[in-house]
Amino acid sequence: MFGKKRLVLLMAMVGLISLAISIPLFAAEMVDVSKYKKSPPYKVAFDIYYKGNTWGVQLFEEFKAEVARHPDLISKAFYTDSEGNTAKQISNIEDLIVRNPDILVLTPNSYTALVPVIEKAYDKGIAVILCAAGADTKKYTAYVNV
Repeated sequence: MFGKKRLVLLMAMVGLISLAISIPLFAAEMVDVSKYKKSPPYKVAFDIYYKGNTWGVQLFEEFKAEVARHPDLISKAFYTDSEGNTAKQISNIEDLIVRNPDILVLTPNSYTALVPVIEKAYDKGIAVILCAAGADTKKYTAYVNV
């Protein structure tokens, strides 16, 4: 019995040590965002990918609430709803790019299909924030996951 407890304890310690060693491997990379620095107020654009579930609704409502709390920082906010449709999301992002926001926040419906429009926004100098889903490109400013 003592041998089994000792083995379990040893395995648990090895697991914890392995986890502690690997944490830096999964740490987010620091990125220089100084090229986006400007004085407020900012124009923000947000495409909600899908409001057909409670998570999407909450994400959208909390984003709008934060914008409303900071009228000194945000001069305009543009919102689009992609309704879970990738083609519509591409069109929405194109429309938001034309509005020339300082920041674009989106949850990509597709890992690959949105790459050209994400890169277009990024190449125009718009800070692109991917929220909760990534895309097959390195041309975005930040990735925020929950």
